[in-house]
Amino acid sequence: MPNWIFPPDPSHLLLYYSSPEAINGAWGSWSPWSHCTRTCGAGIQAAERHWKYCTGERKHYRMCNVKGCQKSRPNFREMQCSEFDTVAYKNEFYQWIPIYNTANPCELQCQPTNQHFSEKMLDAVIDGTPCFEGNSYRDVCINGMCKTVGCDYEINSNATEDQCGVCLGDGSSCQTVKITFNQSEGFGKETFPHTINLLYPFQIFCINRESKKNKLYK
Repeated sequence: MPNWIFPPDPSHLLLYYSSPEAINGAWGSWSPWSHCTRTCGAGIQAAERHWKYCTGERKHYRMCNVKGCQKSRPNFREMQCSEFDTVAYKNEFYQWIPIYNTANPCELQCQPTNQHFSEKMLDAVIDGTPCFEGNSYRDVCINGMCKTVGCDYEINSNATEDQCGVCLGDGSSCQTVKITFNQSEGFGKETFPHTINLLYPFQIFCINRESKKNKLYK
């Protein structure tokens, strides 16, 4: 409402309006989760909230569809590179496959098959793309940044498996397995029984001396 001020000179009147007190507008409510970026293999969902000049996160993310994909399918990065197979590159068409840039793992770098050059196709891969390929590698790209993902499939989590492969486990579920096998000594043909105790699950590598090849037993 207006307030009147009477300055020293009574011939002038100054009129001003008092502004309302500032209040904390607060964040709006979170939006519903978006569609998952992947149907399998661990994708990303996002939710947003809006307001002006608020501190805090405007957008947050969670993992979704974490079940692995069929091994016969192209991996997620391969699918993204193949999208450019039908796009002319310097008046030529190529079949593109991904390569990994260790300095910028969340860029989409692709290389034509049977060629020796590569190209950055996109500044950022689709959210949920693994930073690197590997069965034990969970870290994913979000907004072009590689984010740590724990064994609990939480973003920015440091959760790891114990020696028995149990996420956040304490090793109490391990079972000791006793294995006895014959071991040769020296260059003779005489063998001696040898026993070892292993925690289950376990892996054993056997080396064939003649073929020099390793064989993995689980």
